[in-house]
Amino acid sequence: MVGVPDSGFSRWEMVAGSKRIVTYTRVRVEETLAGTPSGAELLVRTMGGQVGKIGQVVHGEAVLRPGERSVLFVRPGEDGRLAISGMAQGHYPLRADEKGALRLAASPALARLVQPAGSAVARLSGQTLSVCQRLISEAARP
Repeated sequence: MVGVPDSGFSRWEMVAGSKRIVTYTRVRVEETLAGTPSGAELLVRTMGGQVGKIGQVVHGEAVLRPGERSVLFVRPGEDGRLAISGMAQGHYPLRADEKGALRLAASPALARLVQPAGSAVARLSGQTLSVCQRLISEAARP
């Protein structure tokens, strides 16, 4: 989907048996690139954040910045809450190139990939939205 993160909040939750800080971000859906549209707004959970004076950083997790239009690949987690697929691997901020065309950029929080060749990050980074949509459609075909 193409979405714009809006407001968010962080809180403590039990995750995989440990108490962790998680952040929930409201994302306004502008366009669905694949799958079934879920509504005009989604609540997406990412790991890490700040509660009071305590902060937690989860390296490799997507960081959704308010107002930053992005392509996001989301999936329901085991508990049904929406999360970014593959953490930062499923987050692509849109950046204008020198001609003003919007292109997908790799997430700034993306960790170094061990075998990047053929990965979604390698195939999608630098592509326009229309190329991205074509690649997603081709990948979704049986």
